[in-house]
Amino acid sequence: MSFKLWLESTEKDIKKSAGLFLTDGKQFLAIQYEPNSHSGKWTTPGGHLKSGETALEGAKRETKEECGYNHGKVFDKIIEDGGRWTSFLCIIDKPFKAKLSKEHTNSKWVDLDNWKELDFHPFVKQSLQEHIDKIKKYIKKNESDLDTFWASPFEPSAPDNRTLVFNTRTPPSKKARKLFGKKNKKSTRKGQPTADPKEIGQHFARQQ
Repeated sequence: MSFKLWLESTEKDIKKSAGLFLTDGKQFLAIQYEPNSHSGKWTTPGGHLKSGETALEGAKRETKEECGYNHGKVFDKIIEDGGRWTSFLCIIDKPFKAKLSKEHTNSKWVDLDNWKELDFHPFVKQSLQEHIDKIKKYIKKNESDLDTFWASPFEPSAPDNRTLVFNTRTPPSKKARKLFGKKNKKSTRKGQPTADPKEIGQHFARQQ
């Protein structure tokens, strides 16, 4: 067998994995293996890809299976272990209560600067600081620029918790911010208001 054919067959045999690294910009989600698996150490959601899945599709499926959630905005990724593992950094509106699979026994929202307090799996631990640095860099870059920070597709994070995200080159008017801000004082992020999608459409229809 030629080296090229051997390499191609070997690559097919390698199981690739992926996951979502969920964060609200201040904390990230960690889940704990059950005692008989990986000595009960902590990790982040993710697992093996299925045949035909892209890394992102597999990451979303595995994250949904392991913590019951896979929404948010992916803003970066880290590829590790020679391409075997892809971690998608995903920012969400706020922490949620994870619905764990049978493989895990506990979950915790960990402060970005306090992750060393938990006993993470060695493979996860080796790149955690890189994840933290990328998150902090993203938040610092986008906090002062609302156009960029809000420029992502509208996507409900849960059936009863919809987040207004502006997808436009023009900044939202002061009237719009004031209107939507009053609908829900518990803003999902500083400066980011929430409102019902129908009201959003009605308001912008009047502006045109």
